[in-house]
Amino acid sequence: RRSVGFWPRSARTYSNLGEVYRRMKEIRKAEAAFTKAVELDPQYADAHYNLGVLYDGELRDPGKAEFHYRKFLELEPNSPEAVRIGRWLAALEGKGK
Repeated sequence: RRSVGFWPRSARTYSNLGEVYRRMKEIRKAEAAFTKAVELDPQYADAHYNLGVLYDGELRDPGKAEFHYRKFLELEPNSPEAVRIGRWLAALEGKGK
């Protein structure tokens, strides 16, 4: 949290803070930090990915997970996670959302 004081406008700082909160199982704080990262930089792919993971696994909100996963794929189509996310999205579409 101290780094936020040094870099209050840094999407990366908030995304890193969100990851710390996620690992500590402070899910709502993680969500807030990742969301702040996206607000600061809507093109910050890692924050979209992390929000997708959070909404998929912890918060069980497939609609929000889908939104952030799709944004991540738009920004990072060749990432190592793209295949897994593509399969997740295909499975979601197969369920009729």
